[in-house]
Amino acid sequence: MSEAQVSNVKAHQIRNNLLDEHRGSGFYPEGWFIVDDVTGLCSCTGHLEFFPRTFAVGTDAKGYNTMSVDRWDYNNSLEPTDREVHPFDSRRIPPGADWAYLVEKKLEDGPVHIAVRGKYIVMCAGYHALVCHFGLEGNLTPMTLGDFRLLTRACVPGPNEDPDKAEITRSLLPKKFKNRAARKEKKLATVNVMAAVVTEEQAFVVSDFNRLTRLYVKSVFLMPPIGFISAEQWC
Repeated sequence: MSEAQVSNVKAHQIRNNLLDEHRGSGFYPEGWFIVDDVTGLCSCTGHLEFFPRTFAVGTDAKGYNTMSVDRWDYNNSLEPTDREVHPFDSRRIPPGADWAYLVEKKLEDGPVHIAVRGKYIVMCAGYHALVCHFGLEGNLTPMTLGDFRLLTRACVPGPNEDPDKAEITRSLLPKKFKNRAARKEKKLATVNVMAAVVTEEQAFVVSDFNRLTRLYVKSVFLMPPIGFISAEQWC
């Protein structure tokens, strides 16, 4: 389980990445706010993306819910545009799933905030706040947008011994990023990307080797303005 110290280090790293995204230009666009390590205020906008194809399925005796939501004052009319859903993601959305809108709709860009609550990390983007509990093997990794798109381009059946479960619990195939010296060539290198906060230039990726990370999303009616509140206040 990710300890609070580790979560704080990850959050600090992401805040620095958010700053670096526009530091090179020499100025900050009007209305943008520089990150503060204490409040978590940030200077960047982005949106959430989810990959249900990598979610855990549990067992016949005990199910496992990777994602849950609270959308008490959110309305689908806020983000009316449908997006093309990958077939492997579409088939993992249960009928009547309360979180389906997070995958089926094109989520709007909005202010990105990040905060730590104990062992949890909260990342806010647009109308939504993503709360991550990383379990045993979960991780949060920043990368360039180009690398993120390459990473999520292809997938293969997961390593589950049950072929039916392996087919629906997919893993992504990061061919470009494989270190040939790290493992034997005969073993397929894969990664399970479950969600990400995506900005104009980079992505902050939630991944988990054993798929035990739990995601909780709070969706709200009003998008918090840039530099107005911290993630702790919003959530």
